[in-house]
Amino acid sequence: MKILLTGRTGFIGSHLYPKLIDEGHEVWNLTRHVAGRYEYLKSEKERFVFADLTDFSRVREIVQQVQPEVVIHLAAKTPVSLSFNEPMDFWEVTATGTVNLAEACKELENLQKFIHASTSEVYGIQDEFPIKETAPYNPESPYAVGKVAAEEYLKMLRKVYNFPFIIIRPFNSYGRQKIKHYVVERAITTLLEHGEVRLWNPHSIRDFLFVDDHANGYVSVLEKGKVGETYNFCTGRGTSIKELAELIVGLLGYGSLNFSMPRDRPFEIPKLVGDNSKARNELGWEPKWSLENGLRETIDLWRKERLGNRRS
Repeated sequence: MKILLTGRTGFIGSHLYPKLIDEGHEVWNLTRHVAGRYEYLKSEKERFVFADLTDFSRVREIVQQVQPEVVIHLAAKTPVSLSFNEPMDFWEVTATGTVNLAEACKELENLQKFIHASTSEVYGIQDEFPIKETAPYNPESPYAVGKVAAEEYLKMLRKVYNFPFIIIRPFNSYGRQKIKHYVVERAITTLLEHGEVRLWNPHSIRDFLFVDDHANGYVSVLEKGKVGETYNFCTGRGTSIKELAELIVGLLGYGSLNFSMPRDRPFEIPKLVGDNSKARNELGWEPKWSLENGLRETIDLWRKERLGNRRS
């Protein structure tokens, strides 16, 4: 199929892209001109088109040029803590960018699926666990509010224009090699660099999903996802931040825990654990990576990264 992929240079997009190519799809990557990302342009086999999602005219021009059968929309600003400091910037990318892309795609005659990456953050504080896709919205950050707005706009387009959206709500993904901001990567890198895990809140509970399982989820939606539906990608296993840190210390075989770091956000959801039964039953998707194995893989990535930095 001809696919327009946003977020190719991001965390999940960089893992999803080769899977789509391996499946034989024609993938066009919509990205912005950003310094430091040009290594992706060295491959003559990749197709890149350039636009800022906040520029509707340019986005519409690209969509008309590519004429995709499927859109996979991953592009977003994702650090939840930063959204409290930059609410308008997050809104522009998350909400306005999605509206612009969807409005441009609304004009396509052969669009079969518009697969939109939302987030478990739209659930916020809930009373029933594991969280099903039918749980009410309760966004607790500017980032989550923008994602709710994007979801609701897509649902409106379906009612009015029969727009073929599918919404994905992934839970906490990990497995990054370059970015230290997120909790798993921060725990690993502070331990490697300082001999202790440096975090601030040991009590929050999260459902941690390894990057390979996350990317495979989009492949399953592409193949079997039903238009108009929403799917959780998660493991169904809740792990406290303290348990996570203890597990990382155990896997590395040394270190201590330090939960005295300054908090990086004014509010944090106490518990996010999802129900993946809908994805299992309708898509045939299930997580393959245990938390322990995913952490081992991520630790190895950061060890190699540090070794490479020393040599350079």
